[in-house]
Amino acid sequence: MRTILRCIRANCLKTKRSILNVIYVLVPFVLALAFAGYFHISNWDRTLKISAFLEMMGIIYPFLIGITVGIIAQQESRAGQYQFILSAVPSRVSVYIGEICFLLINSLLFCVVAVACFSLLFPFASINGCIQIIGLLLLGTAPIYLIHFLCAFMFGKSASMGLGIAGSLLAAIMLTGLGDICWQYIPWAWSVRFMDFWCLSVTDRNAYLQSCNSFYGGIIINVMVVLVLFAIGIIWIKLWDGGKEND
Repeated sequence: MRTILRCIRANCLKTKRSILNVIYVLVPFVLALAFAGYFHISNWDRTLKISAFLEMMGIIYPFLIGITVGIIAQQESRAGQYQFILSAVPSRVSVYIGEICFLLINSLLFCVVAVACFSLLFPFASINGCIQIIGLLLLGTAPIYLIHFLCAFMFGKSASMGLGIAGSLLAAIMLTGLGDICWQYIPWAWSVRFMDFWCLSVTDRNAYLQSCNSFYGGIIINVMVVLVLFAIGIIWIKLWDGGKEND
């Protein structure tokens, strides 16, 4: 546990003056401000406004994950060619867990800032509702972080950013009729679809109850995929001997 906390603290120090602070704090604030400002002057239905904001978060997030994880991998590469991971700390598994925890903590910060600011500027949910939204977003994005971590450290920053762009496009596609068929099996669809189900649960309870089996099925698959990817990550980090230099 001490090693994990050391890794989290080390990442906080390394990213103290980096663009990551802008991404995790400024971007969600600007996003919430822009949407809330527009919604106050638009004639959209209130339900559509809330749904549009939450869906947009799910669409934008994969791209931001691609950038942030790529930056983390690049920093490790430049700081002695991954020596902190490979030899500076006795347990590579602890380093891996620390890196993932650091990313998830920042993800939590992003979600809290975005949802809290939007809720203050455009009240749409109770505190309990906001906590549910944040929890679903974290659950939906956790496997994407695990995928991008492997991608960034194995193939470099550019690969992670490219995958992030593709992931955002795929998330948008999963909101269409095509997503109705296969969304439960596409990691990039989980966040946007979870947001849709949350909106449905507060606006049309009967319709939500009719489709809740699909929702819970998606959550079960999500959790299983997270556990599998986490196990793969632990096996990989034990065997890893240094990745491609990030460009």
